[in-house]
Amino acid sequence: MIKKSATFFLLAFAVAVITAWSAGGVFVVARVAAKVRPDLTGQWQLNRDLSDDSQEKLQNMGGGGGGADVGGHGPGHRGGSGGGGGGEQAAHAQLGEMILSAPTRFVLTQDDQKVVLTEPDGRVRTLPTNNRKVKVDGLDVRTKWEKNRLVSEITVGDAKVIETYERSPKASQLIVTARVDMRGRQVSVRRVYDAVPK
Repeated sequence: MIKKSATFFLLAFAVAVITAWSAGGVFVVARVAAKVRPDLTGQWQLNRDLSDDSQEKLQNMGGGGGGADVGGHGPGHRGGSGGGGGGEQAAHAQLGEMILSAPTRFVLTQDDQKVVLTEPDGRVRTLPTNNRKVKVDGLDVRTKWEKNRLVSEITVGDAKVIETYERSPKASQLIVTARVDMRGRQVSVRRVYDAVPK
């Protein structure tokens, strides 16, 4: 009887140890996964020679000029009403203006909850990275980490803009790509930013 009780106790102890070890292993894996996010921090300067011509891209899509009806989302883009009436046309014109006015320089900082973009004029945009919808410059924005890049999605009327931020694997550069999808039409604008030496 005593022998059976001792055996049962040892088995129960072993199960408890294995369970605790497994739970600890899962916790460690989760923490390691959280730490593999790429470091996008730094001060970034637009490299015009390596970047797309956004004006040309919009014209090819059917927009372009000051009255472009499509656009993108990224650091430096101004939200709010574009003046005049509110409607889909005004929203699309706003998007066109935003993609054409992307900044030539900005500072990016990040932590476990958010990414912050700061421009030379002091304007700051905060993007929570929990994939929840928030208002940024008056627009609905969702931002999340997706493998080795940051993905920010904006919805304005029937238009959707998906912007990605990722480090270049071969150089000290940040690649920002804005993909616009509106009524079956698509355009992608790629911008390359060089790291500014500290």
